[in-house]
Parts: sequence; C-alpha cells; structure tokens
Amino acid sequence: MRVPAVQTPLRTVRQTRSLTQSQLAGVLAVSQQTYSKYESGVLIPDGATRVRIAAILGVTVSTLWPRRYSNRSHPSGLEARV
Repeated sequence: MRVPAVQTPLRTVRQTRSLTQSQLAGVLAVSQQTYSKYESGVLIPDGATRVRIAAILGVTVSTLWPRRYSNRSHPSGLEARV
C-alpha cells in the first residue's frame, strides 16, 4: 500500500549495521527500489516482511515501524496482526 513519504527508523538501523540497501534487498529478494520505498516510508512492507527485516537487523518490528507508521499500513488505521 502506498502512503505519503514519512522517514522511518529503518535507514538509521540499517546504516548502523553497515549494510547497503542493495544488500538488504538481496536478502529479502526484493528490488533495491522496493527496499528504498520501505526506507522512505512510501511503501510499508507486509507483516511477514516487517518481521523478517527486524530479525535480520536484530531489532523489534516496533523499533523500525513505530505505531505512528504502522497504523498507516491499513486504510482502517488498524495494524495487521503479525
């Protein structure tokens, strides 16, 4: 789902792990462009992908997508159960 761009903590956490967008995109089997949209907040990944990204980076999903971002992933404003 497309949402207005809002910077998420994802970029900061990725950079502290010394990973590039391309590296993380490769592990997730998505394009670098798609991953870039996750980082910029233009596209919010589905719940399973959020869990996978958090696990790869060694943080919780709520660290990467605090409620103010996650609520925007569904038109109803309710976060999907992961």
